[in-house]
Amino acid sequence: MTAPGPARGRALPTAALFAAAVLLTLGGLEAGFRLARVPVGTVQINRATVRRSPNPRLGFELRPGAVAAAEVDYRINAAGLRGPEVEEEKSAGVVRVAVLGDSIAFGYGVAEADAFPRQLEGLLNTGRRDGRAEVLNFGVPGYNLDQELEVVALFHSGQTGIGAGLPGGGGIRLKYSNPLAIDDVAADFPGLRIVIAHPSFPWQDEALAVANHKPLVHIDLSGWSPKYFPPQLVRYANTLLRDKVLFGSDFPVLTPDRWLADFDKLDMKPEVRPLILKENAARLLRLGKSDA
Repeated sequence: MTAPGPARGRALPTAALFAAAVLLTLGGLEAGFRLARVPVGTVQINRATVRRSPNPRLGFELRPGAVAAAEVDYRINAAGLRGPEVEEEKSAGVVRVAVLGDSIAFGYGVAEADAFPRQLEGLLNTGRRDGRAEVLNFGVPGYNLDQELEVVALFHSGQTGIGAGLPGGGGIRLKYSNPLAIDDVAADFPGLRIVIAHPSFPWQDEALAVANHKPLVHIDLSGWSPKYFPPQLVRYANTLLRDKVLFGSDFPVLTPDRWLADFDKLDMKPEVRPLILKENAARLLRLGKSDA
């Protein structure tokens, strides 16, 4: 190897000085923008509020306890959600609503009080006499289909009370609530966790077939009193689908108290009851000891 000539030797320090000057200039500009509260863009905001997620499919997530100041202030609570701190166990009389999504749900560029989740919470509590509603903001800027496959997709199925008795059923076409259509979704997106909502009258067998065939398809029992469940639904819930059937009431149309009272009278195996009421949902949602 030959030693660098005089011209090359002078070029190296010059390039290093130029690079250092560029970095110092950019750093000074960013500091000035922050002090002047000039918008600094998604990349800088994400540095402060986002961290690498232990879930490789998510890639990143909001950083608990993070604070960032730009055109508006961004505050991430200890649970990793934008908004005020919340207790893990909700108080009596509190109804919680989860808002999922990307930067729109998160409220990027919008003050926390003006973001959709806070506005929804205000509307839900307007004129409310008993208890209150809490809206939790699970939105994360930059999430797209890759991350959305990690959330649970719920599809309504079977006959609906919406439009019932109106001329033409209010224009609603029941054929689109046949759960067999969900089979295509489960086949095209094999990593997507799916819940077929409600006993699927008059297509209960189709729902059972899809849930039995596709490993990530589940069935919830909301919208119907258990005393009206089709016998084949009870049979599958006790056997082949015991790990894939979920509690649901459809409050306020059907209260949890009434649903549970009717469920107590259902011919359900004792070891299956806790699966339906809690453990299957905990595993599906990857909560606590039942994480999957």
